[in-house]
Amino acid sequence: MINVIDKIAIMNKARAKYRIEHDIEIKEQAEKSFEQYENDPLFIAGIMLYWAEGKTAEKKAYCLELNNSDPELLKLYCRFLHKYLNIAEGRIRARLFLYPDLNENNIKLYWSELLNIPLDQFIKSYIADTRSSVTKNKLQYGTCSAYITSKDLRSIMAVWIEKFASLYS
Repeated sequence: MINVIDKIAIMNKARAKYRIEHDIEIKEQAEKSFEQYENDPLFIAGIMLYWAEGKTAEKKAYCLELNNSDPELLKLYCRFLHKYLNIAEGRIRARLFLYPDLNENNIKLYWSELLNIPLDQFIKSYIADTRSSVTKNKLQYGTCSAYITSKDLRSIMAVWIEKFASLYS
């Protein structure tokens, strides 16, 4: 009779084997899709944007996140996510980084309409702790972070960046 600890060990081995096989499959799919889109300007722009501005810290290994104050840059990033990673409408989430004197609700509406991200997809905003009542170069609409959570999509992006770098660097 197998005890509970042995059952857990067997399940963990099976899960690890599945994850390794799944990661290999994701990498192969990413390589094929890179070859399919490598001459598309929006595809290359999206990879470059994420490589330059996206969150790449290991603690965010499950997330594709880009934070910026430039509305056109974030619109382009969202178009890239929809077109090349097949992100469904409403799956992209957002977070605002604001100064205390800005109207959070108005700014949420601004970014929501601009990026076509529903208001219920915004998580709690970060309000900067400013020591001075006058902050230089204050951003009228703060910054917005557009992101999706997916280890697989993050892995795909890593492969695309690697392939792009090997071609052009």
